[in-house]
Order: sequence, then C-alpha cells, then structure tokens
Amino acid sequence: MSTSKGVLFFRLMLFALSGALIAFLALVTRACCAYIGGGFHARAFLEKLPALPPSLFKSLTLPLLLLIAMLALTLIRERWTHAGKPRTAALLWPLDLLLCAGILVCTEFSFSGVMLLGVTNAIVYFSLDSKKGMLLLVPMLILYLLVDYSLLSPLMPLTSLNTYVDMLPRVARALVYAARNIMTSMVALLTILLTVQIARRQARENKRIAELNQQLTRAADELRLANLQLHDYAERSIEMGRVRERNRLAREIHDTIGHTLTAISTGLQAVRATLSIDPIRSAEQIDRIAELASTGLTDVRRSVRELRPDALERHTLIGALANMADQLQSSTGTELTLDVDPVRLSGDEEETIYRIVQESATNAIRHGHAKRIRVRLKQFDTHILIEIWDDGDGCQDVEEGFGLSHIRERVESLGGLMMHVGNHAGGFRVCAHLTLRKGVEL
Repeated sequence: MSTSKGVLFFRLMLFALSGALIAFLALVTRACCAYIGGGFHARAFLEKLPALPPSLFKSLTLPLLLLIAMLALTLIRERWTHAGKPRTAALLWPLDLLLCAGILVCTEFSFSGVMLLGVTNAIVYFSLDSKKGMLLLVPMLILYLLVDYSLLSPLMPLTSLNTYVDMLPRVARALVYAARNIMTSMVALLTILLTVQIARRQARENKRIAELNQQLTRAADELRLANLQLHDYAERSIEMGRVRERNRLAREIHDTIGHTLTAISTGLQAVRATLSIDPIRSAEQIDRIAELASTGLTDVRRSVRELRPDALERHTLIGALANMADQLQSSTGTELTLDVDPVRLSGDEEETIYRIVQESATNAIRHGHAKRIRVRLKQFDTHILIEIWDDGDGCQDVEEGFGLSHIRERVESLGGLMMHVGNHAGGFRVCAHLTLRKGVEL
C-alpha cells in the first residue's frame, strides 16, 4: 500500500539516525584503538582480542554505503508504489535482508537495530492483516532478537564495543555508553512511532474501505430496487398495452359488427312488413341486406387479421415455420426439423398450427431442455395432422399451463383434438388433429 508523508518522514529519520549510530560506533572504535595504542597496554589488549580491529573502510565506509543503497532502494519502491506497482515494490523486500545482513557483519553485530529497518519495510509494504505480511514479519522479529552479540560471540570471532570502551577513563566511558544508549533508544522509539503511524494509517484505510463497501452495498440495493421497479413498470406497461389493444378491438368490433347487425335487424323487420305487400321491393331489400352482411364480414376478417402473428403476415405458413426454426437454432442452439406438406388453409387454421408449434417448441426448450425438435404436418382428405416430438427430459404428469390450455381451446374451437404424451425416460410428444372445414372462412 502507498505511504503517507508522515510515514516517509519517520522512515527517513530512522535511516539518518541509523547512519549516525553506525558512524558513532566506528569512530568510537577507532578512537579507542588510538587511545590504547598511545598507552602501555596495547600488546596485552591485542592478545585478548579474538580478531584484529576492523579497518575504517569495513566498520564505517562499507556499512554506510550499504545503508545508502538500502535508502535508495526504499525511495525507488516509493516511486513504484505511487505509480501503482505495489506488488513489484514488495518483491524487492528480500534485498533488505541482504543489506541488513551486510551491515551487521561489517559492524560485528554491535548494532542489531539495523534489522528494524527491514521490519519497518515489511510493515509498510505488506499489510499486517494479510497472512503474507505476518509470515514475513514474525521471522524478521525473531531474527532481530537472534542477531545479538552475546548470542553470536561464542560461535564466531567477534569483538564487542564494550571491550574497546572499557579501556577508556571512567568519565569518557560513561559518556560513550550514554551516547550509545540514547541513540539506540531513539532508534527503538522512532521504530515504535513509525509502527503506530502505519497502524493508524492502515486503520483509516480499513475504515475508508468499509465505508466504500457500505456505499457499494447501498448502491447495489438501490439498483436492485430500481430493477424491480423497472420490471414492475414494464409489466404494467405491457398490461396497459394489452388493455388498450383489447379496448381498441372491442371498439372496432362494436363499430363494425354492432352497426352491421343493427342495420340487418332493422332491414329484416322492414322486409317482414313489406313481404306480403310488395315482394319485388322486399327482394331488393334482401339483396341490400346480404350486401351489408358481406361488408360486415369483410370488416370482421380485417379485425381478426390484425391479431395474426407478424411472421404469418410476412410469410406463408411454411415460411413462418422455417423462420422460427432459424431463430431457435441461432438463439438457443436447438435444432428444429420440419416435415411439412404444402397445405392450403384458412387464416385462423394457419395461426392455430403456428401457435401449436411455437408453444410446443417453447415448452420443449424451457422445461425439457431439448436439443432437437421435429415437426410433422400432414394433410389428409378430412383432417390435418400436426405432430411435434422433442428429445427433452420428458414428463408423464403434465399440468397444462396457460400456453397448452390456450392451444387446446384454439384446436377445439376449430372442431379438432389435441393430446400430449411424455415419459420419464425422455422426450415429449404433442399431437393435434384439425378437421378440414368447408364453407365460409373467417
């Protein structure tokens, strides 16, 4: 996560104080060596040392260079973090361990506080709430406790700073110890302040994320409510459209059939009154009534034709069924095969057959999950046979819904018969017989 200016300031202060403490320890070591060399105890002192005193390059120059490299690496990672690459910045964290280890070796483990730089970097670049952050932080803290002179001196030749300082006069020795303790305490204090600052920043970030989550939840709830309202509005709009269409058709039928039937009724009453008196005039009146009835029948046909599916208005029955098959194949992947004889039917018969195929295919896909549907239409001398098979799930106990009930009513209104058969093994079959009508076509 990105760091704030306050966190970066504490980190820079920690680097500066660590550099000052490294320089202080190196210079104190050199000053002690110079003081001891000017006295009469140099030979005895050197014989007690497990190793020769480090050079100024090793104890001062090289540790400071490593510290500067660590600082440069930190600044580079800050730039990457602000550029939106926090993961890349975090991947460089193992280099902190190597640089801290180099500084520890150069200073002969006299300044273990340098490990706190690696600890703070781990805290900055890895969230403490994550498992990865805890898995990195815990080993760092354990390593910080282990890289202590008193623990490592029995294992390798190390010379403690106390060995050099104990050779100084009492006042000088007290001043050196006081300065070292103050600086070490300041490093620990800065680390604590930095950790508190990071914790406060992370708490603010968590609070902001929680508020954003609440806003997203509220927005999702509002969007869900808006969708429900939109769905309800769409249903009401559809229902209002249906009501308007029904009212329009009712007015149309009332205006045409009502007017025609009224005129026919009135004309017949007039014919009845004049039939015995003036047969010729009555015959002419009957002709006019028949013409009026024919005109009314034409108006009824026009009104009924407006209820036909759009596909039947643009295509023949076979063309409309073929178009339905293409749409099903492209939209659902279901294959609809047609075995249809060329037939000559009235408008309402064509519409009934089209609706039977349409509803059967819809049920096969929606309820049976069918992948293949076969439609067979055969015309005989007295009737038409419509059969629809599918390879869907199948069902023996079928409860007719609105679609099947409406189709059955259509078929029975034309003097036909409809049945359906299904089984649990799979597949469903719808069969309808339509009696060929003779006479007037509506």
